[in-house]
Amino acid sequence: MKLDLGADKYLNATVVKDGDQVVFKNEGRMVDDPFNPGNKRFQIEVEIVGRESEGEYTWTMNKTSLKNLAKKYGDDTANWVGKYATIKIVDQIVRNQPRKVILGYPLE
Repeated sequence: MKLDLGADKYLNATVVKDGDQVVFKNEGRMVDDPFNPGNKRFQIEVEIVGRESEGEYTWTMNKTSLKNLAKKYGDDTANWVGKYATIKIVDQIVRNQPRKVILGYPLE
């Protein structure tokens, strides 16, 4: 049987808009940071609320989002499953380039 692994879908500012909500589908994992060898980044699968038919997206979270969410949901991401985050898109300089960046906030 041939596996259809599909294409990885990553959450980014072209996929979501300011105010969208996502729901956490698993506890996530630490992965190697391709831009900073020896460092790790946190990735977690989410679905965009109202667009569940699109399936899950992988969100590589920045530290700001991790801190925002951990304040409300705790630092054990297993407890985040089924909880929601609101997305805010901001302009930032990333690796000397202007980019639109996703920030996540716990749903109030």
